Amino acid sequence: MKNKIFISYAYQDNNEINKLKSALTEKGIISDEADLMVDSQMPLVPGSSLRGAIRSAMESASTVVVYWTKNSASSDFVNYEMGMADALDKKVVVVTPKGEKLDLPSNIADIQVLELDIEG
Repeated sequence: MKNKIFISYAYQDNNEINKLKSALTEKGIISDEADLMVDSQMPLVPGSSLRGAIRSAMESASTVVVYWTKNSASSDFVNYEMGMADALDKKVVVVTPKGEKLDLPSNIADIQVLELDIEG
């Protein structure tokens, strides 16, 4: 059975996500066989709830990767997804761009952060 990995990030960081996936694979955080779910690739059906789709995807995920940048700090959806991961008691991996010193919200402040050299 494939591991399902939910990747949470701000849409402004979309250009960095493929490099993030590659870096996480190289580090052994995710495998090539992992089923990756990213919120920008969620199927949108007119009249459906995006929050409901996110919750459903996150419920089936074994791990939530949060790409924490200055953009995600101000993203309502990234903060919603982090709260959802916490509420669902999911394993959370926090990734930040190497060299960026960012304040983490209290609900992930105690998680060991992985710094990766990802250029946009």
